[in-house]
Amino acid sequence: MPYKVLIRSEIEPYYTIIPMIEERAEIVRWNPLEPQPPAELLRTIEGVYNYGHYAFTAEYMDLMPDLRVISNYGVGVDHIDPPGGFCARRARQALSAGGRTAFQRVPH
Repeated sequence: MPYKVLIRSEIEPYYTIIPMIEERAEIVRWNPLEPQPPAELLRTIEGVYNYGHYAFTAEYMDLMPDLRVISNYGVGVDHIDPPGGFCARRARQALSAGGRTAFQRVPH
């Protein structure tokens, strides 16, 4: 079964990004200006591709127990959970890009 990746964007990301993700994963789309997908669908998400500067908080992450990675396309990560928040507590590996820290949960 392929990974499930949530693409969170109000616009369709670049045509090069979607095909790259589709090669390896099933895509679930969520326009952050619309209601969130059903909780039962979010429980199956393993990765998030956040496109834009929309907040992605611990409230959403709590709905995704299998979440392993959050990728953000944009400037900064201040909208991806506050410092010391859920990501910092749950992550097993921190990745840095441009002097900012991003978090990645990796399997044991």
